[in-house]
Amino acid sequence: MIFVSHHLTEKKIGLTIWTDELEQVGQLDGRDFSGLCRADDSGNLFAVDYSNGEVCRITPDFKQEATGIKATNDVHGIAMVHDLLAMTDTATDRVRFYDVGSCKQVAEWSAGKELADLHHINGICASQGPGSSCGELVVSVAVMDSSLNKRIARQGGLVDIGPWWRGTGLPRVIRRGLSLPHTPFFFGNCLWFVESSPGILWCNDRLFWSYSGFLRGLSVSQDKIIVGSTGWNRGTSGYHNNQLSCLFWLNGNGMVVRGKEMPLEFGQIFEVVWVPESVPEDVSEIVLEAIPILPALDLLPEPLEVLPAALPVVRPEVLPALEVPLEEPEGESEWNFWT
Repeated sequence: MIFVSHHLTEKKIGLTIWTDELEQVGQLDGRDFSGLCRADDSGNLFAVDYSNGEVCRITPDFKQEATGIKATNDVHGIAMVHDLLAMTDTATDRVRFYDVGSCKQVAEWSAGKELADLHHINGICASQGPGSSCGELVVSVAVMDSSLNKRIARQGGLVDIGPWWRGTGLPRVIRRGLSLPHTPFFFGNCLWFVESSPGILWCNDRLFWSYSGFLRGLSVSQDKIIVGSTGWNRGTSGYHNNQLSCLFWLNGNGMVVRGKEMPLEFGQIFEVVWVPESVPEDVSEIVLEAIPILPALDLLPEPLEVLPAALPVVRPEVLPALEVPLEEPEGESEWNFWT
């Protein structure tokens, strides 16, 4: 099944459910869902309501259940980091971590000193398998230099906050010069993401596919890539090339297997999550026949250290925000390779 969250729809269409063949089989109304992610291997998902920050659990039979987690009203991306739910608070440039059991915030990363939408952080993804130089806990950022307008092209990037999470160092910039990057996604030892405004899907540093729409929402599996394209975008004050929102199913060669236009009232596509009907007992035995395994990113002055098989779980009672600005600091630092 493919789950798609919809944002800013006139009829409050929060979530639509599709078969792998892109036929709609369900719809959840009354919400303005933004962030969406798999909660476990049993088919449950977490979805956050953009308008009030409430996190819901979506069950395999398409029911909504309250979790008790209440975030801010401007969450764009969410991801599970072990049993913690990480959420990008775009309005304040923060990534906040919540314990699912207690519903309490237990950690926080700050992209800047001010509680304001200056960098416009949005997507987040965590690598649950062996680490690589692609990163391990990656956040997409629209504006690396907060003094610039976030609608200026090629000012965005990708930041790996994994070293901060593990307590081994500062976050690292692993891509820059991007135009509105969104939806980072780890799969097959690769970091996938989209550049929304030019409509480009990347696999590491390789251009994998492009389309003349505002790409957003991505899910990659061993035999298919599902990507969303939004026709209407608030940033362009109208329709992107007069197109409707679409879902695309790509194969491992970047060819469109199937596409599906959505009705106008479905608004923006925010996130796309594919949930398999069954989960292999040993994910290490998945054969990636369709998706190419491309070389790791080679954009850093030094290769990243060999990362552990999984991120350690942090359990502090209170972990204050780290003031690690994304702007280049004065003097020598780990950020002096800024360009």
